[in-house]
Amino acid sequence: MRIYDKVEPDKKRWESGQAILHREFQEKQDEKAYGVKNSFGRLDYLKKGRKPGQDKEGLSLEAFEAPGTPIHTEKEKHLDRSSMKKINHGERRKLYASEVPFHNQAFFYEMSGAKKSAPFLKCMKTLIHQQGHQTLEDAFGFLDQEEDRMELKHLKENQNEHLNEGSDQDHKRIDALNSRLLRKEAMERQLCNELQVMLDERTREGYEGGKIRQAQEEDKKQRPDKNHKDDGFIRRRLQPEGTTSVGSEDTDDSEDIEDNEAHSSDAKEHV
Repeated sequence: MRIYDKVEPDKKRWESGQAILHREFQEKQDEKAYGVKNSFGRLDYLKKGRKPGQDKEGLSLEAFEAPGTPIHTEKEKHLDRSSMKKINHGERRKLYASEVPFHNQAFFYEMSGAKKSAPFLKCMKTLIHQQGHQTLEDAFGFLDQEEDRMELKHLKENQNEHLNEGSDQDHKRIDALNSRLLRKEAMERQLCNELQVMLDERTREGYEGGKIRQAQEEDKKQRPDKNHKDDGFIRRRLQPEGTTSVGSEDTDDSEDIEDNEAHSSDAKEHV
């Protein structure tokens, strides 16, 4: 039996209306999280924190208890950054999870240097295709395109070998595969764009935050002298009559008295 004659499988969860991606901004404890989500999972960008285990910055996936999906434990659904464990994944070794095994639960992908969405998407594709990660498959199964491409290639090669023997069924299957791949590619582009917007916002936020901190530090360096002069002026203005000041303010008051006496003498001589 040829592989392209197989019965069409049930519709995947990622193809349902529930799998449409939505951008979201939410407060997570003491930090703002940027993410995309659908009914099966949520991708957030987590920045570095001051608490133990939060010294890494990157993208996290958390699972939802959607209808028909496997039941998750709390450690599988949600990422505990303080107890993340490194998972061997290729040479980059940027992948972490709260516990192992790793087929269903939340995970964290460390981002460093130039923040690009393409390496992370490549990681997601590998997890779906090789690891069989169920949450990724439910939410972002459109990233797994290899099987469809292989079947389409086989069909086209078979048509080329038997130019006049292609059946109507073969033509329909080729059309269906082309349409399916176009949908997958469109959804992948959407996810890639959303993730890159998220990463760019983080990069810009970090750049602007650095500029603000630099301006504040420069302002602090200039502020002490200015405050000292202003405080001396205020103290002089609030000094009660008949009292003397201390330090440099004594000099200012004595000079004012001498000036007044000099003006009085000049006035008498003129009269």
